[in-house]
Amino acid sequence: MIVWLSALLFVGCSGDGEDSAVEQPDSELPTGVHRLSGEDFDLPLSDLAPLTDMLADASVVGVGESIHFSGGFHRTRARVMKKLISEDDFRIVALEGSWQRAYTTRSYVDSCDSVDLDLAMAGTTFGAWQSQETAEFLQWLCGYNAQHPDDPVTFVGVDVQEPWTDMQLLHNLWPDEPTLDELSSCLGFALEPGQDPSSDPTIARLMTGTVGLEQAETDACLVGIDRVRTWVQSQSDPYVSILALTALQAGQTLYTPDQLSDPAIYEARDAGMADLLLLQREEIDPAARTLYWAHNAHILANGDQISDPFRSPPPQTAGTFLADRLGSDYAAIGFGAHTVSWDWPGLGADTVVSSEGSLEASLYALNEPFLLIDAELATGGDGVLAADEPVDFGNPNPNGMVIRDHYRALVYADVSDAMISWWQ
Repeated sequence: MIVWLSALLFVGCSGDGEDSAVEQPDSELPTGVHRLSGEDFDLPLSDLAPLTDMLADASVVGVGESIHFSGGFHRTRARVMKKLISEDDFRIVALEGSWQRAYTTRSYVDSCDSVDLDLAMAGTTFGAWQSQETAEFLQWLCGYNAQHPDDPVTFVGVDVQEPWTDMQLLHNLWPDEPTLDELSSCLGFALEPGQDPSSDPTIARLMTGTVGLEQAETDACLVGIDRVRTWVQSQSDPYVSILALTALQAGQTLYTPDQLSDPAIYEARDAGMADLLLLQREEIDPAARTLYWAHNAHILANGDQISDPFRSPPPQTAGTFLADRLGSDYAAIGFGAHTVSWDWPGLGADTVVSSEGSLEASLYALNEPFLLIDAELATGGDGVLAADEPVDFGNPNPNGMVIRDHYRALVYADVSDAMISWWQ
């Protein structure tokens, strides 16, 4: 009903009988705000042209969403990624999903026929990404690679929440190597290759999220990782092993007692994601322009400088770590909507309208259903953002922030409706 009413308002607001869908020039909008044509994946991309200049000096760009399981964000983000790949030479897509499982998705994107689409979707790890829009994007991406065999796009995962699988991978690579005994304090060391991790009582306990590891266990594991890393680097082809050790280190740290409360648990995970992204980029092509596809809460820079009602102090984010290492070579695009609906399995469905005084409410007042905002140009003067004055952004869980300190650009929609799962 909310989507229908929103559409009715915009179609029916012209009282003189003229077609209200006729686009007006951006000059009628505040400085730094650009009108977008819509969210359909097959629309021409000319409305997204301002992104080229906004991101001209960035080689790694975060593309987000303000909540999982909201389908409108999937559609607008897919259009943005399509534009940046096809027109601005982005050649790696790095997803907030298991780095090991993503190899299945990577195989599909590489050739379209090495695995089927269902397996490719499963490789994205989380139900939050497994939408019909994601399937459409992956199909387009493998088609793009088929048309550009000498300049393909590579798909990778960067998440680090399954250290036991990283431990199993190391065992698979070197089943009889005594050096790996240095990792005996690490999660998953006792697992056999292919064994269900939940059969290990320690791992099963950790999966409940209520009890952490003993600090001494983690300290011993981290010492072992340093020693094994040195040995691995002496091997002829250490790449995947270094990835596994990096993911194991980040994942192990997630489960120590100190990390069971925010913000440290987020920082351990996000530091690992930033490391895995840069490691894989270095191996694929150190100069490759890269898209980091994740929640807004992971991609924004200077994460410790926002006002977060749920976490105090707020955590460092993957975007923070990337910006610290890359400088202006990193940029983030935040995604937001005035009315956000979602249907989160196990948590239920809901719809939230942005609060008065929030940035989304201000953008809604412009009477444009889709907008692109240049965070720098839209700040100060007659822009929609006050210079150095925080504003709430990120409905339904907004944070107070000075937008240009965290995002290079924003993509706004009046409505983001609930996601429809690929499996439905």
